[in-house]
Amino acid sequence: MTSHSVVIATEASGLPGLRPPEAQIRVDLDDRCFLFPAAKNVSHMQLLIYRGKKLRLEVAFPYNASQSASEFLELGADAVPDFARKMVEAVYRAGSFLTIVDGLNISMCTHANGYNLQVGDFSTQRDLFVSPACIWRLCGAICRAGDFLAVKEAH
Repeated sequence: MTSHSVVIATEASGLPGLRPPEAQIRVDLDDRCFLFPAAKNVSHMQLLIYRGKKLRLEVAFPYNASQSASEFLELGADAVPDFARKMVEAVYRAGSFLTIVDGLNISMCTHANGYNLQVGDFSTQRDLFVSPACIWRLCGAICRAGDFLAVKEAH
């Protein structure tokens, strides 16, 4: 079973004003992953990589009759390595973290049955509950996205 796949984007996204990402990483999640306040099961997450610029995390739902937004989090390229480290450290230590990136509150709490990744302030907070079976896939994909985001150093 593949835990995540990388796709190099070659065509336009179809959304006006949004250039296509240089790469995408898809992380398959299981039936124990949920997004609130939308109150929906999340089937997978797409990491859209804009090299040298930003990382955008979007979720996909197996059903979306209410047409909930798919955007979960957007990070500048400089913030991704630190965010990845904090996530991995929280999972290894079974702990939590809180950080503020570009004025956005991001936290992760470890619970007995999984992990809760919270983004935003009280009025716009989104909670992604991730099962223990999927958290390492998500951490690995964010680390991999950080590698894609890195601007190549001159020799």
